[in-house]
Amino acid sequence: MQGLGEICPVVNYATRTAGIGLLYFSKRTVQAFVKS
Repeated sequence: MQGLGEICPVVNYATRTAGIGLLYFSKRTVQAFVKS
């Protein structure tokens, strides 16, 4: 089960990074939409 323990942090990191990226992207989209 050690392999699973090594994968979990990577999955958590990927999820967090994707969440931040999505948040940033949506912010930029809203700003661009408001400006137009």
